[in-house]
Amino acid sequence: VSADGSLWASTNGEVTALMAFASEEALREACVGAGVLTLEADELLRRFSDAPHQVLFVEAGGDWLSVDKAEAKALLDSAG
Repeated sequence: VSADGSLWASTNGEVTALMAFASEEALREACVGAGVLTLEADELLRRFSDAPHQVLFVEAGGDWLSVDKAEAKALLDSAG
């Protein structure tokens, strides 16, 4: 999380993305001085669904996975 407590996000002027890191080490490498907010997957997907961001990027083991709003909804629906 950034210093103001908001989740890390980035934009290229067209697509605004929310970024999630699987480990504190990976977060520290990408965003020096960042805080850590641990969320269960369903809570992260809920926050993303309610956020203005269009894409969620999740770092896991050095690889990145992208999830759009429709995929996030499907994952939440399947989780019950």
